[in-house]
Order: sequence, then C-alpha cells, then structure tokens
Amino acid sequence: MKISVLTIFPQSFDSFRESAVLSRAVKRGDLDFQCIDIRDFAEGSYRAVDDSPYGGGPGMVMRVDTVSRAIESVRDKDSHVVLLSPRGKVYDQKTAHRLSEEKHLVLVCGHYEGLDERVRSYVDEEISIGDYILTGGELAAQIICDSVLRLLPKSLREGSAEDESFETGLLEYPHYTHPAEFEGKKVPDVLLSGNDAKIRTWRQIQAIIETIKSRPDLFDEMKAESIGLSGAKVIMFDSSVLKIEKISPQSRREVQALTWLEGKLPVPKVIYHEEKDGLSYLLMSRLKGRMLCDPKILHNRNRLTKSAAAALKMLWSVDISDCPFRDEGKDIKDAVLSHGDFCLPNILADNSSITGFLDWGYCTVSSKQADIDTCIESLENNLTGCFSDGTQELPLDRRTFEELLK
Repeated sequence: MKISVLTIFPQSFDSFRESAVLSRAVKRGDLDFQCIDIRDFAEGSYRAVDDSPYGGGPGMVMRVDTVSRAIESVRDKDSHVVLLSPRGKVYDQKTAHRLSEEKHLVLVCGHYEGLDERVRSYVDEEISIGDYILTGGELAAQIICDSVLRLLPKSLREGSAEDESFETGLLEYPHYTHPAEFEGKKVPDVLLSGNDAKIRTWRQIQAIIETIKSRPDLFDEMKAESIGLSGAKVIMFDSSVLKIEKISPQSRREVQALTWLEGKLPVPKVIYHEEKDGLSYLLMSRLKGRMLCDPKILHNRNRLTKSAAAALKMLWSVDISDCPFRDEGKDIKDAVLSHGDFCLPNILADNSSITGFLDWGYCTVSSKQADIDTCIESLENNLTGCFSDGTQELPLDRRTFEELLK
C-alpha cells in the first residue's frame, strides 16, 4: 500500500513516522509512506499557498491552483484522493476497512479558513473525523493512517483486532488481568473457568450491554427483524436476542412476565434490561426451534394445528396463583394464563414439542373460551396474511383444534 499525505506542515509527521504500526509496515515493505509539502507547488518566491477570500471575510483560503498541482503530482490510476473536511461523511471502522483496500491513498490536509471550493473537483471523497474543528487536517490524517495501517496483514498479532470496538458493530467487552482481586473487586468467575465457549458467550453479552449503555446508536446499523404486535426491532446474536422498542406498558409488562415465567415455561431468560432515551433495550437468551410460520410447519396443516393446540395447553398448565396480572382475571371463573399475542412467529417448535414462546408484552389472564377464540382468529389472520407466501390457505379447522384441547 502507498499513502501520500499532502500538507503544508510535513514536519508534523516526523514523530508519527516512528510510530510502531507505521514503521513496522515500512520496514516489512508493505507500506510506502510519503509526506508532500504543498508549498513546493506554490508559485513565486514567497511560496504562498493561501490568499484572502473573494467577497471579503476573515481568514485565508488555500489556493486551488497550488493544491491541485500537489494532488496531480502524486495521482495515478490507482490513487484514491481524500480531502479531510467537515463536510465529509464521519469516519468509522467500515470506512477504515474500505480505505485499507486501496492501493494508493492520498490524504489532503486543509488549513487556515479552508480550501478554495474548486479543490473539491480534484478529490474522490471527503471525510470528517468528527463534529469539531481542528487547526488543520494533519491530526485527522494521522488518525486515518493509524486506523487503516493496523488493518493491513501482519500489522497486529493474528486475531487481536477481531473483537475490538466497532469490528462487530458493537463496543468491545470489558478486559481484566492480574491481580484476580483488587480492593474487593474480583475478575468475573467465567474468565477464570477455562471454558472457552462460556467465555465467548460472556464476552459477546458484555459487548452488547456496553453498547446499550454507551453507544446504542450503533444498533441502528444492524440487521433487524420485527415480530408480534409490538413493532419492536429484534437483533439476533449467537446466543442472545436484543429487542429494542419504545417504552410502553407492554415493554415493561414483557420484562415482568418473563421474569415471573422463568422455570414455568420455555421462555427467553432476561439477561439485561435498560430504559434509555425513550427506548426499552431487552437482552434475552436465544431459544431453539422453528417459528410456526416456518413453511415446513405452516404448510403442514395437521402439524400446525397440533402445535398450536399444544402451545395453548402449555400456557393453560401454568399455575397463575402468583401471576403478577392475576387481578385482571379476578372475575373470570377458571381463569388461565393467556399469551395475549398468540401469532405464528411467537411460538417455537421442533419435531416433537413446543420449544419456546416469544413476545410477552400482551400477557394477561383470560377464560379458556376467550383464549381459544383469540387464538383461532390470530392464526387464521396469519394463514391468509404475510406468512401465506401468496398461497391461499384453508381456514383452521376449529372443531379439530378444540378437540385437541380437551
């Protein structure tokens, strides 16, 4: 890789050249790093690179003729020219990866009040390192160089960058080293266990929690799904699920229901919950099984009917004497636990049984008959709606379904 930095202060890169990542890359022959003094392309004995702005105003503006000559002196067919500018897209790790693939990266450092607007026609893109002002682009160029160079092969020890902040879209998990206990604060037991699988799971969960606490905006860029009535954003991880939705009575009810149902039904375990800036972040364990809307179940009417009936019977088997929502059914004879949103994506099954229940924001108590009616209506709406794949599905056989519930 070749990096050319265009600047009016090349001396500001003297110590940067000695930094470990850059110097190692140069010694290995993986990097050709050069600083180009823009003043060398200025005309006249004073080598002026700037002039007063047309129309008046404070400060000085870097001249387009001088800067363009500097750019063209290093540009070739493999060059990608970047102007460090507050107008640019804010720099992130994805951009660092993209720039690390370039054969020749040219970084143009502005200074003074700015650059002549016409300079922009000589660059391929503009990048900002944040919403604040620096005296010049030199520090920004060094930041970009450092973040790009560490992504080159052999720059770091193998695997050392894989779990770093932003590489997976998350912040990095917490780190610990000796001593194992300091002033009463202990290293988490799992890190001392020697169980690699448990350590990997713990680290991913902690990375998610750290991101919720400090940078929840990072979840906006992640692939998400939505289930049930809540309209929540659901992000799937290896062993956990993060549900993000607006704070509502339903979001709080779900946490309450899942906490109460742990050990009573196959439901996700609440790992972490936080309400922040109007949003609820609920991190839960990930359950195994297929949703009932999976084509292998959906298009097998006999299996679908039996699975739905089995799920309803499991719900009714729960002792609701200590249910936090018991008062809602105090006038109902033989009240039973009701999921409240009994639709196909919210029920999981395998080849032999129901494996889980999702989306508990509408959990309540109800009569069996009312629950049956709601369940059949919900399932039939699903069968003729978005899960039908355009196939005209027959209505659920109510008589068969009710017989299975006896």
